Amino acid sequence: MADQSLLASLDPFTYWRDVVSQVEKGVNEFANRKMKSDKFVRGMNKVVGVSMAAKKMRQDLMQRYFEALNLPSRADVLALAEKLQSIEDRLIGMAAALERLDRLDGGKGIAAIGMQGAPVVRRTRKPPAPAATMALVAPPSPSPRPSAVAVPARKKTVAARRQARS
Repeated sequence: MADQSLLASLDPFTYWRDVVSQVEKGVNEFANRKMKSDKFVRGMNKVVGVSMAAKKMRQDLMQRYFEALNLPSRADVLALAEKLQSIEDRLIGMAAALERLDRLDGGKGIAAIGMQGAPVVRRTRKPPAPAATMALVAPPSPSPRPSAVAVPARKKTVAARRQARS
């Protein structure tokens, strides 16, 4: 047994634990005495105030920086997310209302509910002719010389106009 107590007293980890425990106890006593003083409270109040002012300044600078780069800030993204959430909630409500209506009409379809007694609109306009029957026309060939000045068209003579009428 004496050998075990001798080994325990020579254990470096036991010695280290005791030293750390004593240092920790001394620091705690010292810190508790200092934290109870008014001087410490005033100093901490100033430190917290300066810290909050620096944080506010940093937020303002980042806001201006994002505005200069035309990027959304955190507040903008949060507002957008909130708006998107409200839209999603409304869509979920609409989907639920449509399901209730579908159950009420016995599965006939939502259109059957509102269309009873509605006037039928007839289609009177005819679709255009199919493109296959239209003749394919080759694009005009480019002129050999570019014309820089537009030449006015000649006026028809009286005889040419009479001949065109007949």
